[in-house]
Amino acid sequence: MAIQRTFRRRMVLRFAFLGLLMASCAGNNGQGENIRLESLSGDELYRNNCTACHGPNGDAGVGGASALSTSTLDYHAIQEVIEKGRNSMPPQTHAFKTDEELDNLIDHIISLRKE
Repeated sequence: MAIQRTFRRRMVLRFAFLGLLMASCAGNNGQGENIRLESLSGDELYRNNCTACHGPNGDAGVGGASALSTSTLDYHAIQEVIEKGRNSMPPQTHAFKTDEELDNLIDHIISLRKE
């Protein structure tokens, strides 16, 4: 009887610990989404999501990535590429949380163009 109680107690503690661990890894609201009070700038979004392939100035072209510094795509075409992907680039809808952040990102991408 005492062995069963000890076993049950250990199991409860393990599940409680596991639950706390999962909740802390999931983010601020326990659903895997980070809550932000302000929109991120286009520069921040670009640095966090685009520089690995497109480079900090939009001219890297790693793995077949387009050179954004010489792109002639208009605003809506850039939006479509971000939302749907193109060639080897998968959709990047995870990169922004709001329409304002998407606008910020597109504006930053356009600002990378060389005059």
